[in-house]
Amino acid sequence: MSIKIKPVVRELATAIKESLETDSKAGVISEKEEGSVYISTLPEGITEDIVSTISSHNTNFVAASSLAVGELALDGLAKNSSIDRFTGHIDMVGKDKITVNVDRSKTYPAIGSNEPIVKKGVVSTNYEIRAGKNAGQLKGARQHIAELANEAL
Repeated sequence: MSIKIKPVVRELATAIKESLETDSKAGVISEKEEGSVYISTLPEGITEDIVSTISSHNTNFVAASSLAVGELALDGLAKNSSIDRFTGHIDMVGKDKITVNVDRSKTYPAIGSNEPIVKKGVVSTNYEIRAGKNAGQLKGARQHIAELANEAL
């Protein structure tokens, strides 16, 4: 049984489709004018300036999260030599989250040398924006495309 696509999702999809162009030979779909559809479909009262301010804050917040978790992790790694990685999780809005991993060390191949490069205190940061685990409108969109594909392909 399919999930009914909400009118707001259908309207956004229509606007997005109209802003895209397809290169069937290369298998690529891209925006005709970069970034324009996102700004033009913002909810009433939300301006590009507001979104830019939030985006800038998020960029700084992700960097600060990496710095904070990194500093705490280095202290923990120094105190406990049996731990090779610390992982920090910081929740954002909704289901969005930041995950920061700090590895005691990582080994990388050296180009032009047989000696590997060993780096200490390697920080890996992931900022995850979740539309849902295959649930809600995302699940409905995926099911709808699968049904259309069964008919068309």
